[in-house]
Amino acid sequence: MSIERRSAPEPPPQSEKLIKNLERRKGLLARISEKEIGDIPDIVIKDTFLKFLDKEYKGLSKPDILDLNKRLFALINRAASLPVKRQDTAVVTSMYAYPYKNARPIDENSYSEFLEEVKGIIELCKKYGISIKSVTGMQNGLGVPKMEDLNKLLEWSSKNNVDLKSITGMQKGLGVPKMEDLNKLLEWSSKSGVDLKSITGMQHGLGVPKMEDLNKLIEWSSENKVDLKSVTGMQNGLGVPKMEDLNKLL
Repeated sequence: MSIERRSAPEPPPQSEKLIKNLERRKGLLARISEKEIGDIPDIVIKDTFLKFLDKEYKGLSKPDILDLNKRLFALINRAASLPVKRQDTAVVTSMYAYPYKNARPIDENSYSEFLEEVKGIIELCKKYGISIKSVTGMQNGLGVPKMEDLNKLLEWSSKNNVDLKSITGMQKGLGVPKMEDLNKLLEWSSKSGVDLKSITGMQHGLGVPKMEDLNKLIEWSSENKVDLKSVTGMQNGLGVPKMEDLNKLL
């Protein structure tokens, strides 16, 4: 079956072999995931992926292009071995299309090291039953996470019975948080009797808040007998509000 593709720019000529390999990947993917070929869905190659390729190929030598294509295929193919609703190229574009200054380049290490790192990340996703999109969202613009750091986060989440999505959502585009900061946040949540998700939702894409700011927020809420969830819901993705603004609102 041919590859699914939306209306998009023509693939760059340097990607011809990569695209063909993605088309033929079903046999390899079936062996990796131990499924029947008919159970493997076609892949959607997004416009953003083709634009990413066009940009990345510029100025690269032929050997470097071959190396990049190998890495991209390995990442897409390994990620596709996880259970998802549909296969697409977002695993690449979310982490590499618009890199931040502190991003890990896709060619930071040798190909063999990169492949082992990708394999390890996929195995961690399988072990803890998490979606690869939780990882790529957290790593948006940052490249693949270091396996050691991801393992610590997943162990922490499992040990403390914390919904990983609430943490990765809070850390969107910020990478794996420090365990020290997570422990402080969890301890504050437990002592204050505040649902951790109400805080991580408020902090979506903003990272772990300062404990000082959280203490001011809960003191204001208690003194004014205001349901904290009504405030954190209003502040979804906006962070801890200024007390001055809350007083005006009240």
